[in-house]
Amino acid sequence: MKTLVIMTGPQGAGNHLFSKALATNPSVFGWNNLLDTYWEGHDQEPFAEYWINPAKLSEFDWAVSDVFVTSISCPFIYKGIELQPNYDDFINEASKYVDVKILVIGRDVNILNHQQNRVRGKETTHVFKESLEQVLAQHNPMFVSQELLYLYATPYLNSIERYIGLPQSDDDTLLEILKDNANAKYIEPVVSYWLDEEVKIACMKK
Repeated sequence: MKTLVIMTGPQGAGNHLFSKALATNPSVFGWNNLLDTYWEGHDQEPFAEYWINPAKLSEFDWAVSDVFVTSISCPFIYKGIELQPNYDDFINEASKYVDVKILVIGRDVNILNHQQNRVRGKETTHVFKESLEQVLAQHNPMFVSQELLYLYATPYLNSIERYIGLPQSDDDTLLEILKDNANAKYIEPVVSYWLDEEVKIACMKK
């Protein structure tokens, strides 16, 4: 049975990052353009038009691969308009042709809020959380984390590939993708914290 993986999460959670990571696996039909460019809008994502009109999935060429990956944030921007994915219609239509699996992408909530306010001028995570209730009620997604991908790199990607049913990749391209941590710009070191001395005392106990 062919598989379509839907990666979804709040705006700024890491859709582009995970799309790049999975595109390094040669068995995946996904957002391969991102391997050649740092970023492009979601209107360029291979399944973008089908999120607008899921019925058109009947015209898609499912013979080109056994594993497909699509990425959609919630909300998302299409031709300048903010929209919310119609998960039910898309999944129901896609399920006629493939087995559907879902990855729910997460990122530190504080960084998400900073990123959304910087880029969108408002926080939108709550929009996805409201949609998530609907997804969880009908499906059994795997939750994935931007921070864990940066921390564990290939072993973490391999765990996702096993969930999808992919051969495991071991490509230096992933390490190149991850060399600049997107969270770093939001983080400043803390010189001291009230708990530090307690931790030091506990560590010195014999």
